Order: sequence, then C-alpha cells, then structure tokens
Amino acid sequence: MRKWIFILILVLLSGLPVPLTFAENTSETNGQLEINKNALLTGPDESIRLKAADLILKSSESEARTMLLDTFKNNKNQPAQLAICKALSQARNNNGISNKKDFIEPLLTFLSKQTEPAATRFVTEAFLVFQYEDIEKPLLNTITNENLDIKTRLNALKALQLQPDIRAIVRLIELLESPQAQIVTAAGKALTSLGIPAVDADWATRKQIINDIQRIGKEEFLRYWQIREGYEKQLKELQDESDFWMIEFFGSLELLYDKISSDEDSRIKFLDKYLNGKKPPQRIWALLKLSEWWVGTGPKSKVLTGLGPSVIKLISDNDTQVRLNAAKLITLLGELNSAGQLLEQIKQEKDEQVKQELFFALGQACRYAFSPQSKIKLDEAIRIETLDLAAGYLLSEKPEYASKGAEVIRNLLEHNGLKNDIVNKYLYSLSSRYSGEKTPDKLRGDLLDSMAILCGQSAYKESAAAMYKRIFDAALSENNSRVRAAAVTGLININKFQALQQLRKDFVNDENPGIRIKLITLANEVGQIQDIEWLVNKINQNSEGAAAWKAMLKIFEDSNSKELFKWLPKLQAKNATKPQQIALLEIIERKAESENNASVLKQAQTQLADLYKQNNQLDKSAEYLGILIKKTKDKERDQFTADLLSIYLKGQKTNPVRDLLAQKLLEKDIDNKCPIGKRLAEFTSQKSEFVTALLAELGKTKLPEKLKRPGWDALLKQLTEANAPKEALQPKDPNAPASKQDPNK
Repeated sequence: MRKWIFILILVLLSGLPVPLTFAENTSETNGQLEINKNALLTGPDESIRLKAADLILKSSESEARTMLLDTFKNNKNQPAQLAICKALSQARNNNGISNKKDFIEPLLTFLSKQTEPAATRFVTEAFLVFQYEDIEKPLLNTITNENLDIKTRLNALKALQLQPDIRAIVRLIELLESPQAQIVTAAGKALTSLGIPAVDADWATRKQIINDIQRIGKEEFLRYWQIREGYEKQLKELQDESDFWMIEFFGSLELLYDKISSDEDSRIKFLDKYLNGKKPPQRIWALLKLSEWWVGTGPKSKVLTGLGPSVIKLISDNDTQVRLNAAKLITLLGELNSAGQLLEQIKQEKDEQVKQELFFALGQACRYAFSPQSKIKLDEAIRIETLDLAAGYLLSEKPEYASKGAEVIRNLLEHNGLKNDIVNKYLYSLSSRYSGEKTPDKLRGDLLDSMAILCGQSAYKESAAAMYKRIFDAALSENNSRVRAAAVTGLININKFQALQQLRKDFVNDENPGIRIKLITLANEVGQIQDIEWLVNKINQNSEGAAAWKAMLKIFEDSNSKELFKWLPKLQAKNATKPQQIALLEIIERKAESENNASVLKQAQTQLADLYKQNNQLDKSAEYLGILIKKTKDKERDQFTADLLSIYLKGQKTNPVRDLLAQKLLEKDIDNKCPIGKRLAEFTSQKSEFVTALLAELGKTKLPEKLKRPGWDALLKQLTEANAPKEALQPKDPNAPASKQDPNK
C-alpha cells in the first residue's frame, strides 16, 4: 500500500499525467480507492489533496461517498475538508455527481466552525454545487436561528450571498428587517456589493425593488450575474497587483526607517513626512510606527512637540481608517494637548467606531490636562462636556461602551475642581446604571470597580464612600464573584480596619482567589493578632502561602513576646517549615530582650538552638548554645554543654572540643556518668582517625597542678585504651630484639 501511495505522490508532484487506472476510472477497486483516500488525508500538497477529492467525488462506489462524509466528521483534518469543498465548488456545473444533498448538513456543520476568511470562502463556494431550492431553507434556518452563535449565522449569510439566484437576493433584502443588528449589517453589505440599493430604503421601497428584480426574469438575472463575476475577477486581479506593489513599497520604507531609528530627530522628520503623506496607507503606516515608538523603550522626549500637531490633524482626515488609528494613538499619547480638537471632531464624526475611539482619547486627554502635574490650561467646560458624553456612553446597551463611559467618569473625578452637586450627579449615574435591572453581570463588575476606585483615589472619595458603602455591603452577598471582589475593594478603600473586621469572618476562604489575596494583603497592612487564626491555615497553600506568611510576620512584629510564644505550637501543628518557626522565634527573642522578659528569652533561645540544629545550621545552633551555657547553672548548664559538644564533634572540630572541655574542667570534674562524659564516650565508640587524633589532643590538656580531676583522668584513659590498636595493649617480650623507631612517630 505504501509503495502505491509513494508512486502517486511522486507522479503528482512531477506534474505528469497520472498513468494509473483509478485516476480516471469511476469504478475503482478497493485498493485504488484507498490510495485516493490516503492522498486526500495525508497529501503534502494542496493540488494532490484536491485531485484526490475530485476523484473520490466522481466515484460511483458507495464507499467513496462514505469516505468523504467521514472526512467531514473528523475535526482534526481541515486541509482534507477544504479540499473536498474546493472539489465540490469546481463541480458546480457537473451533473454527474449523484446524491449531492448528502453534503448539505456536513457542509453547514463545517461552515459553523470557520473563523478564517479564506477558509470560510472555500466552504461558502462549495454550496454553489447545489440547486438553490435545496439549500435555501437550511441556510435561512441557520441565519435566523438566534440560539446559534453570530459567527455561524454570518457564515451562512455569506453562502447565501454567493448564490446566483433571484430568490437569494430577495431573502437578503428581507434580512434587512432582522432584529439582530449584525445580520442587518452583513445583509446590507452583501446587497451593496451586488449593486442593490436597498439598505437605506424603507420597506415599501424594498418591496418595489423585490418586484423589479423578480420581473427581469431568471435569464436576464443570470446574464447580469455572469457580467458581475467577470468584473469581480478583473477587480481582484487589479487588487492583487496593487497589493503586491504596496507590500514592496512598505518593505522598502521599513528598511529606510530602521536605518535612522537610533536618532530621535531623524525619526521625527521621517515620520512627519508620512503622517502628512498623500495616500491613506502612508499615513496609517506612520501612525502605527509612532505607536510602536511610544510604547517602546527608546528616547521620545521630542515626540509630542515634534509630531503631536500632525497626529491631531489626522483625527479629521477624510479616510475612516486614518481617523480611527489617529484616535487610538492619541489615547496612548495622553499628555498631548488635544482635548478641544477631539471634542469638536466627536460632534462631527459619522462613523460609530471612530467616534468611540475619539471619546476614549478625549477621556485620557482630559484626565491628564486636569491633573496637578499638567501644564495644559483647559477650559472647565470641556471637562463637564466630556463627563456628559461619558454619562451618555454609560447608558449604552453595549456593555463595552457603558464600561468605557464609567472609566472616563472615574478618571475625570480623580482630580479636584468641581462643585459638589456636579460631582454627586456623576457619582449617582454610576450607581444608577449598576442597579439597573438589565445591567449584565460583567458590566456590573466593571461599574463596581470604578465605584471602588473612586472611594480610594479620587479627590471626592468621601462623597463616593458615603454614596457607595451600602451598595458594597449588599454586593457581598452576590453570587457573581467579580461583583463580590469589586465590593471588597470598595470597602477596603473606604476604611481598611473596618473592612478587615467585616470581612475576616466569611470571606477569607471565598471561592474567588482574588478576594482571598486582597484580604491577606489587607491583613499585612492592618492585621491584628486575631488574624493569625485564619492566616495560619494558609501557610502551606502554594498560591497564598507566601503572602499569608508575610502578613503573619508583620502582625508578629506588632505583638508582645509572651503572646507570640503561644503561636509556636499552632505553627508546628500546621506543619510550618523550620525556617518559618525560626523566624517567629527570632522575633520573640528580639521582643523579649526589649521587654526584659528573661524567661521567654531563654525559652526562645533554647528552641532556636534546637531548630537550627534540626535545620542543619550547626554554627547558628552552636552560637545559641554558647549563649545558654553562659546564663544557666548546674545540670541545665551541663546539658547545654553536652549539646554544644555534640555539634563540635559532629563537625570534627578538634580545637573547639578541646577548649570547651578544658573550660568545663576548670569548673568541675567530668566522668562517665555526667551528660558531657556520656556524649564524648558515645561519639568515640565509633572508631576513626579523627577519634584517635582527638583523644591524643585531649591527652595533652594541661590543668593547674592543684586541680585534681580523677573522673576525667579515668574517662580519658578508658576511651584511649578502647580506641588503641590491639597490639599496643599486649605486654612487651623482654627477649625481643630492639627495633628502630621512626623519629616522626
């Protein structure tokens, strides 16, 4: 099988005619049909897949039709599916294809999944293989089905638009009455492209247009359609040629721009030339390059003065796309003195999308102009007029418009200068839109966010807090976690201490992680010792543990040593790490020292010595044991000395061991019954070179002559003999010849 596939691919790639029986024969053997199937599914080239699809489509075998339908069901092989669509489109004038209706439902399903314009075009053209009466109802059902997503419905409308039938145009005119705005827009564009002037007409005029279209008859209509298709083909060729030279031009322009991009003055001069270019694509290119420059990291101190006037001028350009891109750029260039011109253009602008972007830019321009650091002198009336525009957007049925309106109101109320009655008017407009019955949940979250921010960073935050506090309280019980999160932010911005008291009971474990982090952060700022109760439960959580521990440390710093000591067992019960326990004890130690609390200080240092040892920080453990030895007596002192001895022995530190034992011997005797002697005996029971050397060094210890330490003498002798080689313990033979001794031994 693989050999046949390989031969087929080689022949097709060579461009030679395929000399295999199955290639032109419509009554293949199963093996030949399988070869075509494999070429369709795995062919490396579009022409191979298209040829295979065409051969299978023309086959009279029932298995061939099953192959094609199964390919449509497999969502993972779009190249093969598109090849079938192209084969169907090319077969539109071929009446030899049987049972074409088999493909209607699979094509509709495949069409619903398309998002790329090129792929969508191939699928919609495949519907041309059917008689119009066979597909009119399925297409219209898809277009008018409000339960389907809008993309699926619009794709079906594109398929209807391509149908060369008078009835298709009639249906497009009827779709201008659809309740769905996007369907109306798409139908209008389709009719405009066909030269049908029905978009701006009333229903009576549209009915007259339908009658006129139906009266010309099918033959005349098809003749017109063929002329239009020829014209469109020529137009496409011209457009392709234009696109080619456009790409070449801008490619060269990019190279020139890159060469001078390191010099700010040269870049400004170059871009200004094309901002004032004769053709819209030149101006758009310059706007996009300036956007890249502004958000980049290079020097741009002269941009606003050098290019600002040219950019502002483009908001009133004759070309819609130029105006749109200019407005987007000015939104980025918030410091540009453009508010007056933007407001004037908004009043004249006809394009809704451009008007929206101009409004966004106006909001940013006003925000900066009225900020304390601004040197721009702007009439207060512009601020009020912009706020009125924002209030209008706030009432829009489009959530994204309303959200942007709220953002602009929030920004313009950030700085002082307005009378209280005017401020309250716009504050109320936000709460009123939030409380509306038809306000969608996402928008309610956006609105509550703006209200929360106004309570924290506005010159009018007291007024905002007075108006919004009850709204935040009520929003805490919302099922929508986004709304709850905004309410939490609002309450925190109003009063952090009160917010923590109010929220710690029910919201520290809220399902929204954003709320949980907000409360942990709040505890880090204003938390008290009682907040440790819930924070300690989070220290081992990956997402919140670090923040919770940071907050706990902050609270620990504000508490007394005695109170803090009670939390150590609770930390251990929650499997706190050794470093976390050490951090708490170090705080307790500092607190106890400043409070002169000797009892707590000793407990903290004792546990620190132990924890450092467990954490293998032996030097730190030794340091604390040394401190404890100095401040304790008798048996307790002996125990700490034994612990310190163990650390020195484990580290094989001969001199520290010797010095520690010498110091202890000055105080008292050391025998095999005291903790120190036992610890030494235990360690030296494991023979090693270090033990031998250590015992030899200890044997050299010099004590005052009058100081008698019989216990130590006996212990050292016992340990030395236990570690001596066996031959060294045997009595010497008096008759044995003398041996030469190594002077180095």
